[in-house]
Amino acid sequence: MKKLFTFIMILLLVFGFTGCSIIPNKTNVKKNQVVTPVREKKNKDEEKEVEEKEVTELSKNITHEEEQIENGKLVLFAENKNDIAVNLFVTVEFYEKDELKVTDKESLYGVGAKNKIAVSIYDTPDTYDSYKVSIEAKDEKSYKCYTDKLEVIDSEEDDKVVIQATNKSEAIIDYVSISVVYYKDGKAVGLSTGFDSTIKPDKTANFNIYPAYTKDYEYVEYDTYKVFINQVYSYTFDY
Repeated sequence: MKKLFTFIMILLLVFGFTGCSIIPNKTNVKKNQVVTPVREKKNKDEEKEVEEKEVTELSKNITHEEEQIENGKLVLFAENKNDIAVNLFVTVEFYEKDELKVTDKESLYGVGAKNKIAVSIYDTPDTYDSYKVSIEAKDEKSYKCYTDKLEVIDSEEDDKVVIQATNKSEAIIDYVSISVVYYKDGKAVGLSTGFDSTIKPDKTANFNIYPAYTKDYEYVEYDTYKVFINQVYSYTFDY
């Protein structure tokens, strides 16, 4: 009887320990390991996919053409045909004998909807056989565009183009970039750019833009010019 009682107690102890103990799978759990929930990772992947699709759609509505001016630089004319302002990220690759020679990258922020811009490609090499232009357009919330709130009046005085740019918005415009393209017999021959910053509401920034130079450092000869409002924006973040 005493042996039976002892046997029953041993069985109870064995089943008690095995039923109540939790033994972790040490082969799958690492110390200080952070496990990302599957749903969270899926949401991030979905957000990235949506963002990439948006960039593709916006970029499809950017048209461009190029002309070489008298100082040898390539000028990019790009038009934002989207209904919203975008930031443009431009890459120009220059080739010689099918080999990549120079890569130039330009970034333009606050390019207004239905607006056309003109910029000089700074790193244009002296010689090249061909080039390739790619433009990526993004709707970045860090910059707010005010192209439609900038009133621009231009006139020609002596040897320069005078531009008055008035801020008609209720915000301070942090940055403005305006280009003047000079034409001779319908062909672009030069480009000059003016910049200004911190234009308060109802205040006017004055630009005195002189003609561009040729390779021989002489003013280009032109019969007409056109003003392009490239960038007009304010930062939406603290800096």
